[in-house]
Amino acid sequence: MGNKTGIVMALAILVIVGFSVALALDVPIKPQFIPSPVPSSGPEHVVNVTLWADASGWDFNHGTVNPNIVVPPDTLIKFTVIEEDGEPHTLTIAPGAKETSFSTTVLPTSAITCIIGHKSYGSIYITSPGEYTYWCTVHPLTMVGHIYCNTTAKIGKPAPKYKFVNNVSMNLQNNVLIYNGMKYPSLYIPVSTYLNMSVNDSTLENYSIYFNPGSGINMTGETMLINQTNTSSYGGYYFVNPGVYTYWNMDNTSKYGLIYVYTNMVNQTLYADVAGWNYSSNMSYGPVNPTLTFSQYTLVNFTIIDEDNLTHSIIINPGVSENTSYTALAKVTKAHPTTSFLYFFSETGNYTYWDGYHPSTSVGLITITNSTPAGSFTIGTQNIQNHTYNGMRSFITLRDVEGLIPEP
Repeated sequence: MGNKTGIVMALAILVIVGFSVALALDVPIKPQFIPSPVPSSGPEHVVNVTLWADASGWDFNHGTVNPNIVVPPDTLIKFTVIEEDGEPHTLTIAPGAKETSFSTTVLPTSAITCIIGHKSYGSIYITSPGEYTYWCTVHPLTMVGHIYCNTTAKIGKPAPKYKFVNNVSMNLQNNVLIYNGMKYPSLYIPVSTYLNMSVNDSTLENYSIYFNPGSGINMTGETMLINQTNTSSYGGYYFVNPGVYTYWNMDNTSKYGLIYVYTNMVNQTLYADVAGWNYSSNMSYGPVNPTLTFSQYTLVNFTIIDEDNLTHSIIINPGVSENTSYTALAKVTKAHPTTSFLYFFSETGNYTYWDGYHPSTSVGLITITNSTPAGSFTIGTQNIQNHTYNGMRSFITLRDVEGLIPEP
């Protein structure tokens, strides 16, 4: 009898445990809160918010603690978070009036860091009226504030409407950004463009995308576009000043790409001949080795055409004569008589363009004059292959011209 009772009790326990496991397996897992991406036309409003991260509360010792943020719908909130107390913090946002696991972390602890005074940057796009909670997952009881989105909210300074918006989507593989099989392609965008970059992180890697002025990584003048842990994301920046910028991943600084922000885009055709650029028996191409004049921050789409069925390469270097500090940009042959490439002139002064195979006869001067005022943009009348977004012309290089051609 005792054995039967023991067996019955054991079976009952197994049933209860099995039922409990079944219930546990059926418990729904709340997905992560994923805000809407910024539309290609740009948000209606942009609000800049600075928060001081302190375990005693956001903005502790810097005004109202845990201040309310009030915005209208269709607002991009751009956060600047300044480390105040040397402790780890996150900036996490959830829809609703309290902290919840259904949230998105705009800035993790790795972005804010524990370095007092360090600035980190992140953004969230708020589309619908309602209440949102921003908080720190390390100090959820003290660092918690609210975002109120309503149609009656007023913004003192109207946000600028973006003149152009460029959407660029890249894949993250081994902490390297890839587009169409090319690592860190050069991006060419006109001035006054909001660059909206999205990253597809299918391998669940940590990454933080930054950019800085200049043609190389500079960790003292950087601005963050995206900072995420194991998920795809997006971020953007409004480029109102022309020039060369570098974008890179803080988690892998061995590689980087360049962003060229231009004020003018023109097309220039050159005919390659052993007797000189644009030489022809009837002079139909104009002056031989013509002097080319462009303004600073001009993006030039060069087209090179082989005129005499010989091999030619085009080289551009600073200065008024050929020198050994150069990169061959393109080559034409009888079998491949036409090619084209983009060249961005960021500095004023004189440049020399010449044929690496016929340097004594095919050599001309390029003069770069003072720049077009910032914020203006012109484009040549000829059409060239490009990506078009909302009336804007932008370019993504699909090959790296550096080292493409061996020195002659």
